[in-house]
Amino acid sequence: MLSTHGFTLKLLGFQVALTFIAIGLRLFFIDKSFPSEFSLNETSLLWTSYCFIGLCSFALFLTNPVVRKVPTVQKIMTYLREGPVGDWIRSTSVTSLILVSLMAGVSEEILFRSFLQNWIGPLWSSIIFALAHALTFTYFLLALIVSGFLAFIYESSGHLVLPVLVGHFLYDFIVFLRLKRAWTTNCEP
Repeated sequence: MLSTHGFTLKLLGFQVALTFIAIGLRLFFIDKSFPSEFSLNETSLLWTSYCFIGLCSFALFLTNPVVRKVPTVQKIMTYLREGPVGDWIRSTSVTSLILVSLMAGVSEEILFRSFLQNWIGPLWSSIIFALAHALTFTYFLLALIVSGFLAFIYESSGHLVLPVLVGHFLYDFIVFLRLKRAWTTNCEP
């Protein structure tokens, strides 16, 4: 079994590799440059606030102790808590949670939004995103909702960095941090 540090490095290595693959696919199949998706202006800042409010609220809702007791959500939490991800969340540092959340947001959004959404559209890119995250059927549906929201923000704003990348990062980080707190303080069985 990998140490906490080793597992963190493995997660980060996967996300970095995925980032380079996603950028390569985007450049090869879509176009040679996509700097407009990385620009910051009033529109991107406005959509960022919508994304923050929506995703942060959803993350707080899903990690609420009452919601975690719903049988279908409890099944997801048990799956996560009892596997290597649960061990990692409980034993890793907040800094590692930040780094993995950030890299997951960057790599997944360049792949699913910047490449796939521009290539096959928001519906199919969201379905593929949800399938890639499908631990259970309920988790598939929750990932589809999050991905659909991110796809909508991306389509509406035309910006990737603030609204989508940072929104995805914050969602993951809030979920990781709240689960770490719950699982290390014995708030859950």
